[in-house]
Amino acid sequence: MAGPPAIVVDLYQGQNDGFADELSHNPAFRQNLTRLFGYSNYRQLGQARTSVTSGQPINLKPSDLFSIRIKPDSAEANVFDFELLQSDRPVLSARYTPKPGIPLIIKGPLYQNGVLILVLNTYK
Repeated sequence: MAGPPAIVVDLYQGQNDGFADELSHNPAFRQNLTRLFGYSNYRQLGQARTSVTSGQPINLKPSDLFSIRIKPDSAEANVFDFELLQSDRPVLSARYTPKPGIPLIIKGPLYQNGVLILVLNTYK
């Protein structure tokens, strides 16, 4: 029997100039972000991780600006309700069925000369 999944939330910034690209070690992921958002440089601004061990809500805060509240669905295994908060105000609510190796990528607000991107990954 597999253990509880680990959930990792990364906050990235995409921009064309102003900093060096930090995703050269992961070209496939970088290429996906470039296809989605069109920027040439990406850097990680924050990360939060936890393991899902109960049916209680989980709060992950990858930065001072964003947090994600994740609540396992009590009726469906491996289904989560999540709420994205910006400065403690809800900005997005959705259901999420995690699949290891397939991230949920959320476009955040414009930031400096680019955009903020949240990436929600699940690992078994």
